[in-house]
Amino acid sequence: MPTYCYVCDACGRHREVRRNSPPRRLRCPHCAVNLRRDFRAEHSTMRAGNPWPRRSQALGVSPAQIPEAREHARRHGYQVDFDELGTALIPSRAEQNKMLRAIGFCDYDAGYGDVTPGTYQGD
Repeated sequence: MPTYCYVCDACGRHREVRRNSPPRRLRCPHCAVNLRRDFRAEHSTMRAGNPWPRRSQALGVSPAQIPEAREHARRHGYQVDFDELGTALIPSRAEQNKMLRAIGFCDYDAGYGDVTPGTYQGD
């Protein structure tokens, strides 16, 4: 399922939406302004350019879980932070792979050497 990226021109927050087709209109949950589709963010991994740091709602947590998620990252040795909404702020591909291994996830859009389905055996 494709991921559509949006940005709020008022507050600068980003949002990722996974759907079969792009939604017609989305509002920012923070300031209620219509979001603008961010084609550059959607295609950054397919073009020359650095997509890092990456923001991911899929690897994010609820705001109440942020302290626990930060402690988990510290204990398991990966450097990922979370914004006030719980969106994961991932600084590099290496840190993303460390996080995916620590939480037992995989990346279905992975590249060579990434944590893919069937390669993660757990600890």
